[in-house]
Formats: sequence, C-alpha cells, structure tokens
Amino acid sequence: MEEHYLNCAMLTYCGHCKQMVEVSGLTDHLLGECEVHDQFYKCRRCGEAVHNSNHGDHQSCPLLEEDKQCCPFCHSLITKSEQSWKDHLMATDGCRKSNQKSAKQSRTHSTHT
Repeated sequence: MEEHYLNCAMLTYCGHCKQMVEVSGLTDHLLGECEVHDQFYKCRRCGEAVHNSNHGDHQSCPLLEEDKQCCPFCHSLITKSEQSWKDHLMATDGCRKSNQKSAKQSRTHSTHT
C-alpha cells in the first residue's frame, strides 16, 4: 500500500507540512488544513493557493472558468471531476509538471542507465 502512495499520480506531498494529499485538493489543503495555511492566499483570478512570498511571480495565471480548477503543477484548467483529474495526471501526455510523474521518470531513468 505504501508503494501505491509513493507512486500514485493522483497524490502528492505537501511541501510545507509533509502530509499526503490529493493533487485536486492541494489548493484547499494549503488554504485551510496545512499547518502553514496563514502563509497562503487564494488568487482571485485562478483560484490557486499562492505563497505570500510569491505574489510578484504569480502574474500570468489563467482566468478560472466555472466548474474548473487550476492544476497546481502546470496551471492548466481542469474540469472538477475525478475522471478529468485522472486523465490530466495519469495519461502519457498529461500533466508534464506533476511531481509524481517526474519522480517516476527519474526512477525509470536511473534503473535504465
């Protein structure tokens, strides 16, 4: 079971409190559940959790559409459904900035060299 959590593209570690959370819920986690939630604000344009120190870097975000969420990794707009998140995070041509996909590629690359 632990290996599933480590390799599941639908899950990620919060970089601030080390809690495992669903990627689709990372923004809500950072804004409310995370032990450092007071260091984040919700962007009025894209809805993402933005760290207070990154305000100046968060300028060209997409305009949030109804029934969509912004991917915290690549900032693409994703329909609010489990299947849409699966398609985005798990497909071969899905999210290119997913930390789980990057970790999996690193492990695969290191075992094939």
